Amino acid sequence: MNETDKLVDQFFEALDQADKVIDSVPEDAWGNQSPCEDWTALQVVSHLTGTLTKVIELQSKDGTYGRQPAIPNESSDFSELLQRWCSARDMVRAGMGNADLDQQVMGKYGQMTRAESLALPAADLAIHSWDIAAATGIERELSGHLLQSVREQLGRVPDEALRRPGIIGPAVEAADGASETDQLMAFLGRRAP
Repeated sequence: MNETDKLVDQFFEALDQADKVIDSVPEDAWGNQSPCEDWTALQVVSHLTGTLTKVIELQSKDGTYGRQPAIPNESSDFSELLQRWCSARDMVRAGMGNADLDQQVMGKYGQMTRAESLALPAADLAIHSWDIAAATGIERELSGHLLQSVREQLGRVPDEALRRPGIIGPAVEAADGASETDQLMAFLGRRAP
């Protein structure tokens, strides 16, 4: 498998993980506090919808997706927000097959291929799917491939860029017997509420 295919597969694995978690949340759990300070489970989904919107924008710079309306990423109505999530997810899936993933684009950290631009959103989707799962009491383990992908991505980010207010806090101690996923989340300053 070449590097482009690997990056695309990792992104879709993270997207599938987030979608599975979101689909599993009980309706009465959307208001639960997440491990993200000041965010409920619903607000984390709102953030992830924004992440997908950024992917759409970056992948569509040459018109791959055509002109699409911006997808708002804040809402207090869970059904409306879930519809926005589904719309963004479907737009990403539909457009990715048409994108030239080896084309150079200006990403968040400079020039990169479109495939490379998927690495940070993939990590964001994986980490925040854990946040939603932890907030709502559902299965929160990441697959071995996804766990490794997130670790690799985080290893490329300098600690001073990673640990900033509103991004990722200081590491916390993982509970005795914590899974590999929970150990990674503790490194990222997260504990299940």
